Amino acid sequence: MASSAARLTTRWLTASVSSGYRSGRFLIISSGNGGVCPATISQTHRAGTAVSLSSWTRGNAVTLRELTGGISYCCSFHSSSRLANKQDLYEVLGVSRMGFGNINSMFEERPEFVMELTFSEAAKGVNKELSVNIDDTCQRCDGRGNEPGTKVSHCHYCNGTGMESISTGPFMMRSTCRRCGGKGSIINTPCALCRGSGQTKKRQTVTVPVPAGVDNGQTVRMSVGTKEILITFRVQRSPVFRRSGVDIHSDAFISIAQAVLGGTATTQGLYETISIIPAGCQADQIIRLQGKGIRRINSYSYGDHYVHIKIKVPKKLTRRQRSLLLSYAEEETEVQGTVNLVPYSQTSQKSVKGN
Repeated sequence: MASSAARLTTRWLTASVSSGYRSGRFLIISSGNGGVCPATISQTHRAGTAVSLSSWTRGNAVTLRELTGGISYCCSFHSSSRLANKQDLYEVLGVSRMGFGNINSMFEERPEFVMELTFSEAAKGVNKELSVNIDDTCQRCDGRGNEPGTKVSHCHYCNGTGMESISTGPFMMRSTCRRCGGKGSIINTPCALCRGSGQTKKRQTVTVPVPAGVDNGQTVRMSVGTKEILITFRVQRSPVFRRSGVDIHSDAFISIAQAVLGGTATTQGLYETISIIPAGCQADQIIRLQGKGIRRINSYSYGDHYVHIKIKVPKKLTRRQRSLLLSYAEEETEVQGTVNLVPYSQTSQKSVKGN
């Protein structure tokens, strides 16, 4: 048991150091008079510690802890206060920032890839192949990092534990060994293929099960061997459909006769051909086809398909068509204004009667 004192500011600090195993090291500091805080340390015999430091001033807190509880020696840094940062913590502890190794090494970046999809592939789902370059275990050294036939030397800096102890007055901190990087041994003759990393780049073709309903810009994670990759989808625009969430919109062009009398008109649907046009369709009328949209991800339900009716006006007419339209215009009662080739007196009188 060791006892010491640490002179701090007006903050009330509580720090604890605990092992990832059953028994561990702990350190508690409480405020005393004059800003002097007595400290008590209990010793431990196992590595893989987790360190936390909390400041009780205005609810500020700073935490330095391990993510995997004694298995991984990499540490993470988290601050829940705008006033607390990495530099603040190291200044309070009185230890060099380099004493904790590379804190950012735990945030291993996953390889990212982009997959191009058509609108139909994204809406319906598809199994698509993707060629990726990933880090794989070196076949020459079997991932050990040293040249086959050579030996590694014992790291005397950490005595083979992969962890080093740093004394900072009342604190006893343990971090990844700066000499061997936590391996506990030193590679004297690196592998000629992987140069001591134990990993090599490998090109591999994988089949990606694209789920139905993915949208442009969405990213999914996928395991490839022992690695994990990120795949971002780039969905091409459709010349027919417009997407709004899980709903789709499209246009259906019909003739004047179809709009008035109804009938069938072929227009493309996501899953089937649409051929129902009700009588009396108006321009820009919207027909809703329930459940004919895009499937919701992780669900069995579907969105809707909205068909926007567009009436095609013929640019050229035969003499018979023109004659029939003139006859129809003469009989039409709901006219606002005039119709070309129809006497103004007839259309104006019918318009007045209609009002």
